[in-house]
Amino acid sequence: MIKTLLISIISILTFTNINVLNINKNLEEEVLYQFNHDIFAMNDPYQEPYYLNNAQYQYQHLDLGDSWLTTLGEGVKIAIIDTGIRYDHHDFIDENGQSIISPDSASFTRVNSIGGGTHIEIKTVKEDGYEILMEDTTNTSNNHATAVTGTIAAALNKELGVGLAPQAEIINLKLGNLQNLELYAALEYALTLDVDIINMSFSLYESNYPGIAKSLKPYIDACDEQGIVMVASSGNDETYLPSYPAAYDNVIAVGALKDNSSTEIAEYSNFSYNDIVAPGTVYAPWIDYNGPYTLDDYHYISGTSFAAPLTAAALALYKSKYPSANSAQMKEALLNSAVDLGEVGYDYDFGYGRLSVTNLLNYPPIETVSYYDEIKIPLNIQTYQINLTTSPDDLILKNIEYTSSNEDIASVNATGLLTLKQLGETTISYRSKVNPNIEGSFLLEVIADNIDLDLTNTKTHYTFGEKVTNTDIKFLDNYLPPNLTIKGETKKLGAYQIKVVIDGYEIPLTIKVTNLNALASNFTPMEQAEAYYQYFMTLSGEECLNHYDHFSLEIWEELKNEYNYLLNSSKEELLSLDNFETLNQRYTLIVNKYHYDDFIKDVSTNNVLNPLTNYSKVIFLIFTLSLGIIAIFLTSILYIIFKAKKPKNK
Repeated sequence: MIKTLLISIISILTFTNINVLNINKNLEEEVLYQFNHDIFAMNDPYQEPYYLNNAQYQYQHLDLGDSWLTTLGEGVKIAIIDTGIRYDHHDFIDENGQSIISPDSASFTRVNSIGGGTHIEIKTVKEDGYEILMEDTTNTSNNHATAVTGTIAAALNKELGVGLAPQAEIINLKLGNLQNLELYAALEYALTLDVDIINMSFSLYESNYPGIAKSLKPYIDACDEQGIVMVASSGNDETYLPSYPAAYDNVIAVGALKDNSSTEIAEYSNFSYNDIVAPGTVYAPWIDYNGPYTLDDYHYISGTSFAAPLTAAALALYKSKYPSANSAQMKEALLNSAVDLGEVGYDYDFGYGRLSVTNLLNYPPIETVSYYDEIKIPLNIQTYQINLTTSPDDLILKNIEYTSSNEDIASVNATGLLTLKQLGETTISYRSKVNPNIEGSFLLEVIADNIDLDLTNTKTHYTFGEKVTNTDIKFLDNYLPPNLTIKGETKKLGAYQIKVVIDGYEIPLTIKVTNLNALASNFTPMEQAEAYYQYFMTLSGEECLNHYDHFSLEIWEELKNEYNYLLNSSKEELLSLDNFETLNQRYTLIVNKYHYDDFIKDVSTNNVLNPLTNYSKVIFLIFTLSLGIIAIFLTSILYIIFKAKKPKNK
């Protein structure tokens, strides 16, 4: 029993074929030789050699992107409860020559008490030096904490590799003989340090530790109540049996992905209670006992033990970016930002999916979640997807449990999909599995097969070329339709119908489109020109020159406003188009200001201006005068000719 915890943690490395691979040292030296350390920018993890040459290929499966430009984990405390550690490894010393390991680090050893019994001896680096963390060089399992620590925070020192959160504060808590009481003492000690995250890369089974689930739980709960996020490896025994502490609801259980894969579960990874998965193979600091020992040893190591610290480090980046985020918000963000793998939604192998650092950092802490107090859905819709509204942003929630108070009316599955069964009412309740502050309910009424638009809140006025979006459409009785699409566009002026389509059911909606304040980016000049011509001819219905007098004052004023805007904004561009002259002459009358003024009402008198007034009257007068002059001229000519031919009297 005394050695069973040691055996369990060793199994993470050996029992499931951890597959430790030595990198070719000659190749390693050749690669390092190519790097000029002088050009590396200070605190730039992208310039660490093993990251640059893709040796640390775990980062290729984390959607890391430019996340390090946002945060490096500064200001976050991570406690690592594990074996001893080679504290003087080169990648545990930063470029200023300082250790990345906090002086608050400590060792916990069970020793015999005088007079019988045992007690836990606690030594701290601050009081006793870093030697208390030194691993037992006769026990290769003690490589474990060296690799875990390096996975989280290998230093920014312009050599070797880099941890995912290289500027987080690392507190190593060494379990000397790996006893249960040492573990409990380490958790109690962590409570005194105000840590943000605890990483526990070990697995304890009831079969080996009878009663462990019950005895460990109070210490886990105490850390949870203090707001510490706990991350644990799910285990490497390819079993559905729960291992602790990963199996606790308030601990994030991390499974492993297959070597160099973003989508496949590792063959050794436990399942059935995973919350999330991450790369199981890392290239990290190590100690080689089988060859010449050097302080810059790095090796490939596999196991859920290394998927867990990647997750802990990602949470450190998140906490650093959002310092006010509490533990519930951190868990919420982690699970909801995961890349879904396997079956849609949660599944036993992948949990909520693969760790995505970019997604995580772009998922702000959820402050509130809300829904309507009551909604009505027509029975003919059959299924309806619940989408809860979050603040500050509308974010997808994956870890919500839903229940229906009356499943004869409507049932709801784990993803929030309602199945409507018959008319009536039921209460739909929801709550977050990880955030106790997120819970609520709403009344669902399944109604007869009719859907009506709420025209008081539905947007019906658009500018030319503006896109009609689903959020513009509102329905009566707070109905929220799934799969809503819009048929129609706004590259047509005037009032006309578009269609709101819900699962094949079409609802006509009349919208009005004007050109006032339209954005030029929404259309081409020719689209605008053609729209104006069609609009004017639709309103007139016939030749405008002959049938102008039946228009109302409102129509003329609308035309005047529209076309004056056109004249001021795009006339020159329209006139410059090669095919502008191919437009009908009636359109030319519209865009030409001088002709256009003949077709509007005189607002002061409310009378329609006669086409022969103003400019047209001048033309008519000139034409009449010309005809008169020509007539007089012709008359004079005829008179002269007639007189010239008349015989003279003798």
